[in-house]
Amino acid sequence: MTPPVYLSVPKAAPLSGTLSYRIVISHEPTPPRDGQQLTPVRIVGSFLVSPIYRTHEQIHWLYARLMAQFGAPDRPQFVVPYFNDVLSHDSLDKSHYIERKRLQVERFLRRLSLRQGLVTSKSMLYFLSENMTTCDIITKPRRRFSSFSLFRPAARNSPMTSMRQYQLLEPLEGIEHEHFYEQQQYLIALASQLENASSSLFKVSQSCEGLGQCLAKLGDITLQTLHSRYRLGKTVDPVTLPYYKHYDKQLHAWAACLDRMSRGLFHQATTQVTTVADAWFEDGKACEMLRGVMWLRNDYLAKYAEALKNCDRALSVWEVKQQHKGTSSADSQESQQIAREASTTMTKYKQAFLATQDTFDQELEHQDTIRAQATAKDLRQLAQSQLATERMKLSTLVSTLHRFQRSWNTAPITTSDCRSSLDSTNSSYTNLSEYQCHTPGFERLGRDSGSTLIEEYHRTEWSSALKSFHVGGVPVSAPPSRPFSPLDKRERANSLTGVREHCPKGSDPLTAMLR
Repeated sequence: MTPPVYLSVPKAAPLSGTLSYRIVISHEPTPPRDGQQLTPVRIVGSFLVSPIYRTHEQIHWLYARLMAQFGAPDRPQFVVPYFNDVLSHDSLDKSHYIERKRLQVERFLRRLSLRQGLVTSKSMLYFLSENMTTCDIITKPRRRFSSFSLFRPAARNSPMTSMRQYQLLEPLEGIEHEHFYEQQQYLIALASQLENASSSLFKVSQSCEGLGQCLAKLGDITLQTLHSRYRLGKTVDPVTLPYYKHYDKQLHAWAACLDRMSRGLFHQATTQVTTVADAWFEDGKACEMLRGVMWLRNDYLAKYAEALKNCDRALSVWEVKQQHKGTSSADSQESQQIAREASTTMTKYKQAFLATQDTFDQELEHQDTIRAQATAKDLRQLAQSQLATERMKLSTLVSTLHRFQRSWNTAPITTSDCRSSLDSTNSSYTNLSEYQCHTPGFERLGRDSGSTLIEEYHRTEWSSALKSFHVGGVPVSAPPSRPFSPLDKRERANSLTGVREHCPKGSDPLTAMLR
């Protein structure tokens, strides 16, 4: 017995306007490690080489050949997995688009590998062989699809009106009518449910992307506001300079938090589309093809019903001729032969219908098993990805909140500290033109690195002014919330005695350092 063959696609990369996939063939359900060389697999006298590299057009050629051979509308034998052959050449530079196409190809090949009839076909063996050359793609009209058309299938007739119902005069022997109609209704409801679930999930992904774009735009506006305010040349009182620095740091922390949140939402949206929405859409297409197998069974049922009517009519004619004694034996034998042929035709169509019924039952069970396993796996991966995304967003918000709390609990920098820090940097930044040469440009991903804008901008502006700074020449009043400093003339309470004391200007030794 030929061992089963499993196909996996561990890598995909853009190549000259298309995508190239690395396909691995193995006898194990789990894909081998990356780079592991496998021995050739022998199936029906053909060698399958692993690993192999195939382009998107070659996979499209395989899908077209399999559909022409096994999925013909007039005589579909079994369900051929659906493959989306539309390739957007403008999106080949996007990593999430390449990953989405890789997962689609991997699902297509894995489902093919589960059917022995498909794996051992000539087209499949030629596709997996070592000497496969460039294939001519079957020409068909191409249309430009948007990224949303995959989840908006073309409108079709109502499923209930497309059900083929047959009114028979007598019950058919060996055929369960209730089971027959229940299968039709089950397929119609399942296909509709999968399409609706895929469309709903895609709308949720669109909402996540839109929310991510809003958060990214809000972060951009935050930083642009910060840049515009300080680049318009607005001067700030040196006493309130520490508060502007704290405000500047908080804006940077908030912008970085928005960036991380937006990236998490984008990742969440792409994960939903690539892992679940595409798989459900392909399952819906499989249900439609399974309905094609069901229509073949219905055709045999219609032919059987017609043959049953013809047989009844021929038997009635033969009985009438038998009752009339004057009818010649030749006419009686002719009518008897017609009735016998009608009975033979009826038996043939009944056997064909029962055979297609068994095939359809097997296909339905097979597709339900594949869909249940794939859906459980996809939902498990989606749940893990969503949980990781939610943890990332929660940790981002918590870390941002901690940064805000540390900023609120930390005392602002005093004027003396500002002067010492600005004097220390005066040697490296002597004028504004040199500062502009060293200032980093506005970049979305580099917000939380480096010093703040207000600190960078006022290094040169206030260093020259503070060289001749004198306490008596500038106002020294401070907001009520600012801690006491040597420059304050406010009364303050002694921490030990609780007695308020006044700190004169000349009694504090730190004041002499500034004079």
